[in-house]
Amino acid sequence: MKRVFTFTLLLLAGFILYPAFFSIWTLFTDPGIRNGGPTKISFKIHKSLSTRLPEYIDDRIESEIATTLTVEEIEATEWPLYGAFFYLRATEKLQAQYENNQTLSSSSPKESGKTAIEASVRLLLDENHAHWVKVYWGENLDPHSNCFYRLLVAGGLGAHHRLTGSTEHLPVLRMHLKALTYHLDQSSHGLIDDYPGQCFPMDVAAAIGIVREYSKIIGEDRIDWAKDALARMLQHSDGKLPAYTADVFTGTIQTPSRGCTNGFGLPFIREADPETGERLYQQYCDRFWKNDSLAQGWREFDMSYSPDWLYFDADAGPVLWSFGTAATGLGLGTARAYRDHEKSSILGCELLATSLPLPNGRLLIPSLVANKEHAPYFPEIVLMYQLSQSSSASDEPGPIPGIFWLITGTQLALGLVLLRFGYKRLRKKN
Repeated sequence: MKRVFTFTLLLLAGFILYPAFFSIWTLFTDPGIRNGGPTKISFKIHKSLSTRLPEYIDDRIESEIATTLTVEEIEATEWPLYGAFFYLRATEKLQAQYENNQTLSSSSPKESGKTAIEASVRLLLDENHAHWVKVYWGENLDPHSNCFYRLLVAGGLGAHHRLTGSTEHLPVLRMHLKALTYHLDQSSHGLIDDYPGQCFPMDVAAAIGIVREYSKIIGEDRIDWAKDALARMLQHSDGKLPAYTADVFTGTIQTPSRGCTNGFGLPFIREADPETGERLYQQYCDRFWKNDSLAQGWREFDMSYSPDWLYFDADAGPVLWSFGTAATGLGLGTARAYRDHEKSSILGCELLATSLPLPNGRLLIPSLVANKEHAPYFPEIVLMYQLSQSSSASDEPGPIPGIFWLITGTQLALGLVLLRFGYKRLRKKN
């Protein structure tokens, strides 16, 4: 029994030490973490996810569990498709980076992820996984805006076409792009609903970005259209960051801007209109960036609103001392997209320290907080997508926040104490 306890101590020491050593090693050997360029770790996470996603997706589709869910179960209904969207978009971005620099990975993302790419498309197109949308709109989805659902399917299919060259799903892609364009053009205030009476302007911004980017595939130029559509959508926010929710019929703001939706939508705004994007991103920094002595990150609510130290909802995730977990996670990709090398370095270092990367490419903490039944890989996919966002690399690496050294230093100290204690017990036994 004593021998079992000793070896358990040694294993625990190694389990604690590995993430610390890996994080420090990655910090100094993967320059993209701190300079905003492509990151090798994003390719490592992609390979790990690509081996795990197909079985999960096939089992989920076969189970038909999606037809049993209610619209209140947001993680169970939205996250599987959201994850497929993020995976396909990230794979497209990583493939472009690989083609520009093949030293980033030992294999092409579109080859190592071939099975997962096709599985993700099957999930997006599975009729049962549109069940929650049909509960809102009815069985016939064609006449309705369905902004969130349409942008996920269109974004995923557009990325699939560019990765594979397949034209199989172009009719569906064309249908969703045309529908988004039509409903936005028909809207009096440039806003459309995700679900009846539920409009999230940053989802509208993302839809505009998706239409602009992937309409080229169906032979349309939507560059000028996207600028105009974005301007119409922003006209009711008085030049400020879009609201969290708004009324499509009057254009009035229902709830103020929030970190989680800004983190998601701002990269799409930059693609649609870079000048407007830069102006809004500066507002985002001024109103939502929190810079403490030990840790930095994005607020869920701006400085005019101070909730209790702990808050939670399905979109924001846990909010601790004003720091939003979703806002900070999504904000990493936003900082990278806007070439904010200082903030992207800080957030990249914090991601390394707090995610506890494992030898097989998994991120332990994101895995532990995932919805095990319905979206077990969603947090890892989201973080991979944020790291896949890349801008021109800075000549100088960005800063390393104090919390990185606090976390890794604590891991090293605890791991070495356990290692020493276990080693002494082993020698004594021998």
